[in-house]
Amino acid sequence: MFENYIDVMANALQEFQTGIPVNTGATQLYQDLAMSTLSDTQIFKDRYSSDYNAPTYQETKRITYNRKTEDDNKTIDDAENGKYIPKGKPCN
Repeated sequence: MFENYIDVMANALQEFQTGIPVNTGATQLYQDLAMSTLSDTQIFKDRYSSDYNAPTYQETKRITYNRKTEDDNKTIDDAENGKYIPKGKPCN
């Protein structure tokens, strides 16, 4: 269910934002945004560690930064991975 939810939500988010149907899978940004909606769940915490030494740390950081960038509509400059720049339009 976890994987199906992420794929369906990511595709829906991308199609809503771009207006173009998604046939081959959403881009990483939309997958990260969909994944971030589960950040408070145990399955997310089990798969994506916030421990710097964990193998999934960089993925966790990417998901978190992509979400925060969109939520705050501000660029995040990450010394290790470059800049995370908001892609969406801010809500009023």
